[in-house]
Amino acid sequence: LEDVQRLHDEEEHARRNQAEARKRGQPAGEKIEKLRNAFERFTAAQETDPGNAEAQAGEQSSRDELAASLADEGTRKSMSTRMVQPRPTEAPIPRPDYKEIGEGVAMLQDAQQLKPEDQAIQGALEQGKQRLADALTFNARVLMAQENQMPWPKEKLAILRMAKELVQKALDEVPGHQPAQETLEAVNKRLAEVMEEQADQLVQQTPQGNLEQQAQWLSQALDFYQQASELQPEDQGLPQKAEETQDQLESALSKLADRLMKAPSKESLEQQAARLEGAEQALNQLQGLEPSEETSQKAEQVGEELEGVRQKLSQQ
Repeated sequence: LEDVQRLHDEEEHARRNQAEARKRGQPAGEKIEKLRNAFERFTAAQETDPGNAEAQAGEQSSRDELAASLADEGTRKSMSTRMVQPRPTEAPIPRPDYKEIGEGVAMLQDAQQLKPEDQAIQGALEQGKQRLADALTFNARVLMAQENQMPWPKEKLAILRMAKELVQKALDEVPGHQPAQETLEAVNKRLAEVMEEQADQLVQQTPQGNLEQQAQWLSQALDFYQQASELQPEDQGLPQKAEETQDQLESALSKLADRLMKAPSKESLEQQAARLEGAEQALNQLQGLEPSEETSQKAEQVGEELEGVRQKLSQQ
């Protein structure tokens, strides 16, 4: 009896939502939501009672109506020509609203899942994806133009990474999209240039810092060179710079670890723990760059000393 009552309630709610969705003047979003609710409830009723003719008919009619509504609204949104006006800090170029176009594409994808054999929905979806890829690529190019105005490398890298993310989304929507591929190549090239410039600057300033700063700057520079090399594998100068920087980093880390392993005449347990933690970190990083038995032994020695200090601190 409970199952029968539950089935009756599902069908009643589904019929009510379907009837409300059919009323004229219903906003598209509300109409779709009501039809989706009706479809889900009819589907649940059919699964509960596969032989229920009313549930079968309701599932089919609500499926058709939901797919049609999603296709209509999805097509409208995906064909949007609305332009987003730039903010005061952005390049003065209006750009397509790719978010609205993306919402339309998502609706068309939902419609296609409901009616995968519908050629009209399939055609609208392909057209929507093409317009979305165009809009994403246009926005990526606007960001690239804006990068030239950025004064700091961190800002340049941030905006270029945003551009790359957009153009990769464009290629996800339309693999082989020629404008997106060309833009991705341009973004990667510019990213590599900015990274190389930043790495060069870090290497040049290294002699001015203490051992801790040298290790930090060289580590950052090495990371930039390696990333740039991945973006521009045909550039033979980048691996050479990365190799030279790694040699300098290994030397700085070795000197830093040796210095931190030497205890001063007076230090508190807290100071001793901080010193040994620094030595352990330097040795672990060095071991990752160039594994050796000597470095491994030093790291083990420092680890044992640090554990003893931590036990003393815990007892205190």
